[in-house]
Amino acid sequence: MQALKESSKYARSVVRAAAFLRASRVACLAICGVIGMAGPAHAYDPLDFVPEQVPAARLSGAATMHRYGQAVYAVKLFIDPGSFSPEDLTRESFALDFEYVKPCTGQGVADSVRTQMADMGIAATPQIQAWYERLRTLLPDLRAADHLTAVFQPQHGTRFYRNGEPFGAVPGQAFARAYFGIWLNPASTVPGLRAQLMQGSH
Repeated sequence: MQALKESSKYARSVVRAAAFLRASRVACLAICGVIGMAGPAHAYDPLDFVPEQVPAARLSGAATMHRYGQAVYAVKLFIDPGSFSPEDLTRESFALDFEYVKPCTGQGVADSVRTQMADMGIAATPQIQAWYERLRTLLPDLRAADHLTAVFQPQHGTRFYRNGEPFGAVPGQAFARAYFGIWLNPASTVPGLRAQLMQGSH
């Protein structure tokens, strides 16, 4: 009888141990799955991605945008040094890559773009509002370390990517001049940042 009790106790211990191992394995797979999903966003490198979209593009310069003393994003300009013209932004293909330091909503990005376009007087108010409505529905929310890459190509207009994945486009040269002009136009409201981006354009 005693032997039967000991055998039963041993069997219950084995079942509990097996259940624990199964639960541990499921938890480990879940954690690995989360890590796997997060990985690609941080693996994105604009130095690899942009030349696939603009073969002649080379890094011209880099800068960090600050607001109220806090870093908002790091930005890089990719151009063909032999043909890029800040006076005629729609002449050749180029790209701007923004790496966000902190999370930012798509709505927040669209709001900032509208404000900066208005401050520069870069287009008529109704046109800026129309572009704003388009961007407000187009732009995704961004996590810390996410990249938003804007690529201009004369034949396609402005295409947007998040961590290398396309999510929309805005056609037309007028939008490209207004949008990229925020950072690249000689009348930019952030001249220090513009100067850093343009270092390799001469």
